[in-house]
Amino acid sequence: MIKLESLVEDCDISTQEGIEEACRRIASREKDVDSRLEEILSQQCQLEGKMRNIGLALAGLGVVGDKTRNLSTQIDHTSQLAEKVSAKVRRLDEARSRVSECQQRVHDLIDLQLCSQGVITAIKEEDFEKGAVHVNRFLAMDKNLLQKTADDVSGSITSVSKAVSTLEQAATQIRQV
Repeated sequence: MIKLESLVEDCDISTQEGIEEACRRIASREKDVDSRLEEILSQQCQLEGKMRNIGLALAGLGVVGDKTRNLSTQIDHTSQLAEKVSAKVRRLDEARSRVSECQQRVHDLIDLQLCSQGVITAIKEEDFEKGAVHVNRFLAMDKNLLQKTADDVSGSITSVSKAVSTLEQAATQIRQV
């Protein structure tokens, strides 16, 4: 802010000309101040508009923040559900594998019984080619797995052992022929 003394300090205000010069300077300064004031006031509308836009943007940011938190919560929930589903799928896969293994073991036991009965019938009928086919099927089987299956199924150890024994004897007989 400019003080009045600084405007008139080099004017001789004791004379008419000095007073007029001081008045001109004051009027000029007043004109400059009025001009600057009008400039500032003309920018007031622009500033108010910008402030209004900033207020709206801040309100929008609040909404965005709320929506972001909601989305984050939903993503967390979805992630937890996906983990639970994944764990259940893994358990189902394990169960499916066990069922498949069990089915294969049952199939092997049935195949063993069929081979045993087939070789007995073939030997009785003296159809050694048919007996050899049954013996070859038996020899292709995993005997350890058959025994493990028999051990797992109570009461079938003797029938599996009997079938294995029958097929081993038949293999010996067919080799002799």
